Amino acid sequence: MNAIEFVLTAISPVLVTKPGGGDPNSEVTLSYIPGSAIRGMLVARWLAEHPGIDAAVDPMFRRLFLDGGVRYLNAYPALSNGARMLPTPRSWRVPKDGDETAISDFAMRRGVEAMGTPQTTWQAPKGAFSALFAEKDKETQEIRRVIAQMCTPQQTIAIHTARTDRQKVTADATVFRYDALAAGQTFATAIIADDPADLIECQRLLSHNLRVRLGRS
Repeated sequence: MNAIEFVLTAISPVLVTKPGGGDPNSEVTLSYIPGSAIRGMLVARWLAEHPGIDAAVDPMFRRLFLDGGVRYLNAYPALSNGARMLPTPRSWRVPKDGDETAISDFAMRRGVEAMGTPQTTWQAPKGAFSALFAEKDKETQEIRRVIAQMCTPQQTIAIHTARTDRQKVTADATVFRYDALAAGQTFATAIIADDPADLIECQRLLSHNLRVRLGRS
């Protein structure tokens, strides 16, 4: 697999929503940065370098952004080592009012008797994203248990009021509320390409310590 892996750290709140996400005055961000936003970021940088070009018919533009040979993965929360977490499986369950680390994967269970006592009440774990780690025996190196590290990205709420006269409270005032990804969080992503030559161009657009704009105001 030919890929570039990198991380994105939010230096200000990031608002990325689904198309047609409902009331535009009350937007709620996705809990991750979609690959389409990352592709759009690189599209903007490429077009800025090629002013006046007809991108729809340019062969390089089509190779990088339209033909499907280059794929831009969603940016999910990153671990401290930069590794990319993944969405928590919907089949995971934990005992209600019990040990949050005692995860049972209902997709792997065979029979109700393997899922605890008949009185056990199950619920979905709280973390939206997760990563698995194997705890091994120091002597035999056999896996003793699998530990799940989980997280849900933090969000910040911003409220804005728009009115004709900013010095007075008027009847035509409009309140905007945005729930965005909080600043300071790091997300990991990757760009995958069939042809490694395409990644050279993508890597050029991703200069070191690059500051970019993502999402909406």
